[in-house]
Amino acid sequence: MNQSEYREFAKAANVLGRSVIEETIDVVLPSHPKLAKKLQSSIERGPIEKPEKHEGGKETDLFRVVLQESEVEAIVELFGDLEVSVAKEVVPDLSGIEPSFTLEQWCERLIRYAENDA
Repeated sequence: MNQSEYREFAKAANVLGRSVIEETIDVVLPSHPKLAKKLQSSIERGPIEKPEKHEGGKETDLFRVVLQESEVEAIVELFGDLEVSVAKEVVPDLSGIEPSFTLEQWCERLIRYAENDA
């Protein structure tokens, strides 16, 4: 795979980075264990092949994530609620989770899903 093909994959609605998927698993696991398992299976299938000259390590892995639009909506809702909780300071420790960034990533995916349906 060359660089331009890889960049196109990265823009796809069903492609996310390792950190976004891992953070999402941590957040959705308590209330949506089946969805968390589905996300985990995306990681277990392995990352998208990187171009030969790609210099990033494991932290730059990209994965295909196959979810229904309703599942993406549930994730967006959970991260929206989490962001509100953080703003109200009712969440004591997020262990490095950045709800704003992760929410933004999922919202972008939801928009792309909608565009593909149009």
